[in-house]
Order: sequence, then structure tokens, then C-alpha cells
Amino acid sequence: MRKNRMRRIYDPLHGFISLNDLESFLVDTWPFQRLRAIRQLGGTFFVYPGATHTRFEHSLGVMELATRIFDRCLMAGASADLLDPVYARQVIRLAALCHDLGHLPLSHTAEHALLGPEGHEVKTIAAIESDYLQPVWEKAKEIFPGQAVAHDVIKVAIGEKKLRQLYPGRPLAFSSGDLALGQIIAGDFFGADRMDYLLRDARCTGVSYGYFDYHQLIETVRILPSLRQGNAPDMGVEQEGIEACEALLVARHFMHKRVYQYSKVKSCSFHLTRFMKALLGNQFHQKGIEDYLDWTDHEVLSALQRSTQDPKAPGYEEAVYLSDNSQRYRAFPIPSRIDATAAQHIVNELKLPSEAIGWEFPHTLAASPHAFPVLRRDGRIASSTECLQVVIPIQSHGWVYIAPPFASQVERLLSKFTET
Repeated sequence: MRKNRMRRIYDPLHGFISLNDLESFLVDTWPFQRLRAIRQLGGTFFVYPGATHTRFEHSLGVMELATRIFDRCLMAGASADLLDPVYARQVIRLAALCHDLGHLPLSHTAEHALLGPEGHEVKTIAAIESDYLQPVWEKAKEIFPGQAVAHDVIKVAIGEKKLRQLYPGRPLAFSSGDLALGQIIAGDFFGADRMDYLLRDARCTGVSYGYFDYHQLIETVRILPSLRQGNAPDMGVEQEGIEACEALLVARHFMHKRVYQYSKVKSCSFHLTRFMKALLGNQFHQKGIEDYLDWTDHEVLSALQRSTQDPKAPGYEEAVYLSDNSQRYRAFPIPSRIDATAAQHIVNELKLPSEAIGWEFPHTLAASPHAFPVLRRDGRIASSTECLQVVIPIQSHGWVYIAPPFASQVERLLSKFTET
């Protein structure tokens, strides 16, 4: 490792991002370098050609924003329950760099199909605990003797809620400082992860919906007494930051409509998911972390290209559909009340071949983010529900994917469900 030199990487969103020796050491490991070959938005580039940015630059951006949030909270007087501030700052920067290490090729595209409800986080933990990163944690222990650095990084990178879901029977100790630090990365309103991906995805797709005044939001973020049971510290905002919170809500809403849940993007993701299942198999989630990390977008997209030329190759039909826009299945949102029984009724009524239609029912019901504390000008702590004037309703729906010859029939029948 180099001594006493700061490494600087220029980012188009945030300018120069500086790395100390420990962070640079982590960035140079294979699990992090692999993120250069994992597209942030999966197969969205089939629809928005500029969407080829990767988890590599996103993770650097999350580290930069998380650091700014942490520093601003300290300047505002938050120090209690945050461990040693120097150590806490280092943990949150390392956790931000590590939070996406376990992503599949093409990110979230086939995550539920291949990894199930555990998601990529279980692979992120495996990557953090792997031999690849052990030298990083050994070096960190030299700098912070007596600290369980890798353990603390996992707690902050994954968060309490997900860790308790992954390990329901395991006793997990989270201090109030741990909970606050975890929100800096993954919080609904103030999470650096969400801020960076909205801004970066908007810039790279060319749509304008994802932009909001994140400078104002970071300037007004505070660690405040929680409104939830237990009164532990919680991420909140000064009253002057409410408009920035509202802008973030609107940005997220329209990015979902125009990018993340856009029908043409969903269609490409449908075919890519089926192709990846055929290519990687149903047991891919059982691979050891070394074999798992060997797969990137390069291998998947190379196989996709080869499959278009070989009818016997895994996923041949999906590869053909992706190479020819006119053959791609059409994607339509379906009301939440359409379940498997109603779906089968539609198939029977229209006499559709089973291979001509695919269903994606909601995996979980969408949940509204919890209320957060707001520091009013008079010093009183209020709930965000009292202050926000913009409320975005949470919509939970699934999708149906139809071969083009049957698309108009299914669309007409779905419209009847919507009207009734």
C-alpha cells in the first residue's frame, strides 16, 4: 500500500472523490473492481442507450455523499452514540464502498428469480467475509486496534432490517449509533444510496425526473430523537429541508414511472431474466462466492450474443427476442387484485398458448417509508407527516408479458379489470 497519499478519482456527478490508503486498497480488490462490469440499471440500456453506467462509480458516489451527510451531522453537534467519530467515519465510507459487492450480473434484473427473497445482500456479506477482502480488514485492524471492522461494515452496509430478515434466529446487537449510520447509506429520505442512484440514473438515461436539490437536503439533515418506539437517534431534517424531501419523493416517483418501471424496460428485463435463468441455472444461488463473482455482464452478454446464432444454446428464444424489438413481449401493469386464479381465467378465456404469456405478481406489498423527525424553527421535534405537503401514494401492482400477436386482446381484457 502507498503511504500518506490520497488517491483522487474524478466523478461526473460529484467532482473529485478522494480515497485514503485503506479505501484505495479495498477499491483495488477483485470484488470491487468487478463492479466495473456490473451495469447499474441492468438491461435498461436496450431502451435508454446511455444507461451503461456501473455499480463501480455508483459505489464511489455513495461513499462521497454518505461522507458529506456524516460530516454535516457532526458539524450540527451529533457525536453521542456514534462510536469514535474518526472510526465511525471510516466505517461508513468502507460500508458505502461495500454495499453493492454482491450484485448479480445486470444488477437487479434477475435477482428475485436467481437469488430469491434473500437478495444480493447475502452475497455482499459473503464477499465482505471472503479471502479477497481479508487483507483489507487486517490492515484496518492495524489502524483501529480492538475494533471488529468487517463486522461493523456489514452492519452499516446491510442495515438492521435486512440482517434480521437474513438471520432471524441470530442475536444481533445494534447500538443507536449503528442504526443512525445505517440510515445514512440506505435511509428512505436521506440515504446516500438513493440520492446517488436517482441523480446518476437521470443523468445517464437522459431523463430529467431524477434531479432534486440534494445539496439543500444534505445541508439540513440532522440526527434527531426518533419518533418511533425506543426514542433512539434517527435521521431527520431541519424544517428548511422539507421542500428538498418533497422533491426527492417526486423524483423517485417519476423515475419509477419513466425508467425503473417503464413498460419497455420491463419487457427487456423479462427476457433477460428468462435468459439468465436458462444460462446460469436454478442453483446459481448455491455457488461459492469465488465462482459467483466470476460472473459479470461481460460473460452474460457474450453468451446472449452467441445464443442468437445457435438454436440449441440456452435461452435461444429470449436472445432472439432481445435482438429484435418487434418480437419482444409487451409489458402491461396489472391491478393488485389480479392473482394467479384471475390470471388463469384470462389465459383460458382468450385461449392463449402458455408460452405466449408470462406473469409477474408482486413479491411483497409496497410499504410506505416511516415518518421521520423534523426539527422545526422553534426547536420542537415534529413528524414529517405534519410537514410534508407532497404525498406520493404507494402503488402495488404486478406485470403481465404478452407475445405481440396477442397483446391487443390481453390489453382490452385488462382494461375491464381496471374499470371495475
